[in-house]
Amino acid sequence: MGDWRALVFDDSPDREGEAVVRELGDPRIEYQWNERSLGATGNLNKAFQTKAYLGAPYACVVEDDNWLLPGYLQENVDAIRASGCAILHRNQQIWDRSEDPPTACSRTTLGDWYRPGRISPLQLRAYTFLFPGISNGALFWSTDARSDLWVDDKILDASLQEYCRCLQIVEDSFFAPECNVVWADVPIAKSRRPYYSSRQFGRFLQHVRRQVIEQHGRALLDEAEAIAQRRSQIEVLERNLFNSLVFETKRRSLSLPLFLLAVGRATVKHVFVKNPAPWYRVPLVV
Repeated sequence: MGDWRALVFDDSPDREGEAVVRELGDPRIEYQWNERSLGATGNLNKAFQTKAYLGAPYACVVEDDNWLLPGYLQENVDAIRASGCAILHRNQQIWDRSEDPPTACSRTTLGDWYRPGRISPLQLRAYTFLFPGISNGALFWSTDARSDLWVDDKILDASLQEYCRCLQIVEDSFFAPECNVVWADVPIAKSRRPYYSSRQFGRFLQHVRRQVIEQHGRALLDEAEAIAQRRSQIEVLERNLFNSLVFETKRRSLSLPLFLLAVGRATVKHVFVKNPAPWYRVPLVV
């Protein structure tokens, strides 16, 4: 598919990207420099405006740790049209970049989690009790989607932005299991993106997970349990629920000492750790 446009967001004060775009000399590639620095995470978040920047009916984001395989655009357009959904999750092949040279793995980012087909917002939110629920580079969407994929730019942690972006999908989406995009596993030590401390990260997850349960109640807990059963991760689910001070589910897998430890740590975190984004509210699904 040759009918595409690319918008390059450059946050560097030295504008190195401008020379690269000029050298490519492709009129389909447009350069945009941020006059006010947004930082690595803010620059990435800017790209997730749901509506089209350049008038295209579909959009996606290519991060520094992604690359597209042949057929990506046409296959994704075909899949999104056939599904009737406005948002597509495309499975990604994982490459290990800790090796030199980088090597392709047999693993994928979403294939072990999602089943092919439609995913309701309830199901998508249930996944966030086990992992972030989406991968930024896996998203492909129609620019008339109802969901707002842009996250409040005061949330500075790249991984928490993924949690929020997942929770902001308020319509059915679709998972395509065939890989036509790559995600390169870059060690955090080599990343320039900011991350909150583990305590701040956990405090924010308490904040959003409790909101989601207040919205969906037992239906969400049942869905999360079904996913955990399928993935043999009931203990992980219980730990995450109790870490969020949610007790609607009985302890079955987690030992009593681990349960008490999880609840004790969660209580201390809730009382003494500052929530980095207390204003954030999970959108209602209507």
